[in-house]
Amino acid sequence: MGAICSKLPISVPGLPSNPLDEDKQRQLREMCQEFLETFGKTYLLEYAQGMLKKARKEYLKRGQQPEPNYGSLLVWDKLPSDDGGDDPVKEGWITFEGKRKYLVLTAGYNLLMFDSEEQAHSNAKAKGDLCPLGYKIYKDPASKERKILEKVAKSFGMDLSELPGVKSYPDHSLYIFRKRRTSWVITLENSDEHKEWYSLLKYARKHADLDVGDKVAWKAFKKALDATRWELGYYRRIEYLGKPFELLSDVLVDHIDHIMMTDVYRAIEGAWAIRMKVRSIVIALMDKIVQTAVNAAWSAAQRGIEAVRPEIQAKLNDAIAPILEVRDRIASQIVERANHLISPVVDEIISPWLQPIFDVFRGMLDNSYTMPMSHMSDLLRDMAQKIASEGLNSGKPYKTSKRFCKRYHWAWCNSPWWQRIEPSYDYIDDELKKKLKQLDRITGNVPKSWFREYPRLNKNWVHLHTIYTFETDLGMTLKANESLLSDRSALAREADRIAQQTFSRCEYDARLNAYWMLEYYINVILWEPFYNKCAKPVFEVIKDLEDLIPEPFRKVLDISGTLKQVLKDIFWEQVERLAPPPSQKPGLPYLLPQ
Repeated sequence: MGAICSKLPISVPGLPSNPLDEDKQRQLREMCQEFLETFGKTYLLEYAQGMLKKARKEYLKRGQQPEPNYGSLLVWDKLPSDDGGDDPVKEGWITFEGKRKYLVLTAGYNLLMFDSEEQAHSNAKAKGDLCPLGYKIYKDPASKERKILEKVAKSFGMDLSELPGVKSYPDHSLYIFRKRRTSWVITLENSDEHKEWYSLLKYARKHADLDVGDKVAWKAFKKALDATRWELGYYRRIEYLGKPFELLSDVLVDHIDHIMMTDVYRAIEGAWAIRMKVRSIVIALMDKIVQTAVNAAWSAAQRGIEAVRPEIQAKLNDAIAPILEVRDRIASQIVERANHLISPVVDEIISPWLQPIFDVFRGMLDNSYTMPMSHMSDLLRDMAQKIASEGLNSGKPYKTSKRFCKRYHWAWCNSPWWQRIEPSYDYIDDELKKKLKQLDRITGNVPKSWFREYPRLNKNWVHLHTIYTFETDLGMTLKANESLLSDRSALAREADRIAQQTFSRCEYDARLNAYWMLEYYINVILWEPFYNKCAKPVFEVIKDLEDLIPEPFRKVLDISGTLKQVLKDIFWEQVERLAPPPSQKPGLPYLLPQ
């Protein structure tokens, strides 16, 4: 990274001096180094903790019966093809950067680009790949530039004709764009292809599968990234849409922008076109520095994980019981030594606020989930009647269509059923405005979107799972008894029975999800203040407990991770005293505790 920084120009020919001078470059190097060093250490610790947690879970399950499903509805997993196979969703010829390419939208809604159709259908390595999660899809590539120019013209009181013209693109082009990520402009062969690719990519930007590989490593990555940015004072919300090194670059660039680059941009002088040109050069130089640093740091982190994984796994396989004994002993010591520090924080933050939070949100959540139930019942009955009157494709075995929910999701917002259920979503928004005012003293620092977006998304999934459950159960019944396909009245009775059964499951899950949302709100509001106030003073008291960890176990156990788990246990013990979790046996009616 230092070599690249040393080559950055201090001036740009024909333009004012580059504001990213030697001093700013040094600050930039130091910020990258501080961020990535903190991340690297935390990532390895979180990975070891993740492997320990996984091994502990497997160890405690030995010889036990599997746990019952926590919920009653079948879960729609967004499987990509009708029969659960891996066939591409769409493929075809395009033009990219003036060359003919063959583009494949995979079963997981990722894009792969090849030089030929033969390469696409063989094991050849793709010439380009892109996961469209979080990207914007523009029907007309020029529209993005046009919107920017219109905004600039309005901001500066300029006429649009005074600004540079918009670049022209071939007909039937699409722009797959995300700021500071690899972006593609592709040209399709005709208007029908353009329309179909646009629709599929609009869907893929929200539902593409992110191949994270090792799930323990992915969870460790997210925890380490959050811990790093919080430690360095960066609290903005981020979405985990992209590959790990892309997310690491995004957060680091955003952090540097916030801390340092605002002053750099303000120092740029001259006419608007010149300022924008210099700014684009500065951004490109900064991105190059950050990308080089992140690539090196991420490669080193991956090598570190690969190096410690066999050693950690061997220790866990050979000594999981002794490791857990040491961990439990340390946890007991933490509680014994630090109880005088933890109890006052419980009394200050959790005890006085838990009941008010529960009282404020309980009724709202229960109502928001139960309000649409009568409409869901009507929807299922309507589907059953339609099947009874129109039948199914005769002569063909019925297959559950994994795309059904996708079609349903596309049409959902334009359907009369959505118009009936939509008020329950508006109810959340309206009620939250009132409820949060009552808790403003404790919720003031929490982004309001955290209270609104997750419950809305969660409710939508309950509805999707309901339709998917109905269709899947019907498909399994018809597969077991194909004679129903030729007996319309028997088919009608069976469809109605399954509709009633699915509604009962939907009703149960709706109330179950109301409880989960209550837990979510309590966690969002109280956990961080509780942890932040406890962690540092308690750690000072218990840090010498590190000596209790035998040397062979030190790559698996650490005091800070054990402390965090102890505080979590104390936190949720307080929550569950007031709101005990519901029964895990599917089918039992559940109401929020009174």
